[in-house]
Amino acid sequence: MTGQKRRILQMLPSLWRGDAIGNEVLAIHRALREQGYDTKIYYLQSDGSIPAEDAQPVSELPGTSPEDVILYHLSIGSALNDRIRTMPGHKVFRYHNITPAYFFRGYNPKMGNKCRLGLEEIKSLRDVPESVIAVSEFNKQDLISYGYKCPISVCPIVIRWEDYAIPEGAGQSGFSGTPDAAKAEPGRGKNAAARILFVGRISPNKCHEDLIAATAAYVAKYDGNVTLRLVGSDAGNERYTAELKRYAKLLGIAEKVIFTGPVGFAGIVEEYRAADLFLCLSEHEGFCVPLVEAMHFGVPIVAYDAAAVKETLGNAGILLTDKAPELVADAMHKQLLQPEDFRAAEAKRVADFAQEVTLKRLLELLEPAMQG
Repeated sequence: MTGQKRRILQMLPSLWRGDAIGNEVLAIHRALREQGYDTKIYYLQSDGSIPAEDAQPVSELPGTSPEDVILYHLSIGSALNDRIRTMPGHKVFRYHNITPAYFFRGYNPKMGNKCRLGLEEIKSLRDVPESVIAVSEFNKQDLISYGYKCPISVCPIVIRWEDYAIPEGAGQSGFSGTPDAAKAEPGRGKNAAARILFVGRISPNKCHEDLIAATAAYVAKYDGNVTLRLVGSDAGNERYTAELKRYAKLLGIAEKVIFTGPVGFAGIVEEYRAADLFLCLSEHEGFCVPLVEAMHFGVPIVAYDAAAVKETLGNAGILLTDKAPELVADAMHKQLLQPEDFRAAEAKRVADFAQEVTLKRLLELLEPAMQG
């Protein structure tokens, strides 16, 4: 790079430690600071866990100049979407996608409305950025369909794998939040139930009902000694959770389906370490970080081919184009019986998401805006 380095401001509606977007924002921030940039994060909402020297509310931002680079993380309806239009600076969008509103119909009207308005805002911002860096080709194609004409590049989400190097047992506090969660014990003994894992908020687009149906089919056809662990918060989607629990009871596997609730980042790491299979039957994922996390921990994967899932998974697991419960159960059985079949492919694929690889790519794509 030549000339004076410009100030780089990352902006986003919500900053939560442990969230995929929040973790990426922090990883980018640290990398830019290490390279000598004047950089800061500004948000509308936060859990308060990020030091003020790194991140502050947007209300604390005195203003921007035409020379500033604004990396705006776009993912949801927000008042910040409107404010970003008039802010001086070189604007680059980082697009994480937005869940279609129809998934929340009958469950969470507030979130559905927020997603609907968010999509309208995203479409209306098509002429604002100088460029966009999407986290997947799937997301890029969405933006093209919305009428974005600026350069759109693709770079996978940046994951700080060193954050996952948590000592075994450190996440046990995460298992103690609820009676169900307390059932988790690291490792699997000789006669322990096989652990089927899904990590992600309890949300209709994640299709937890299909996970439950597939597990019931697996129990009926192969082995009753199994648990399905659904890790994530259901805040705002409690009606959906209640329906899922009724469904599990109807299928006769209520005692095998464990809703852990939020377990904290250390708790999530423990869940991956103890899992025997990662099962994803979601119908909308802009990237799906949990797939990469499962690869990182060597957990065999069965996933449904929807949205960006195929793009993220590559050949590192069994990809299904039909999620009929019996077909999913057959794939689950294969992965549990011969988990080593995809181990080499997982290791190779997860290397594509090494922080040094993704971060280098992202900074290269930011370079035109960063040059002073």
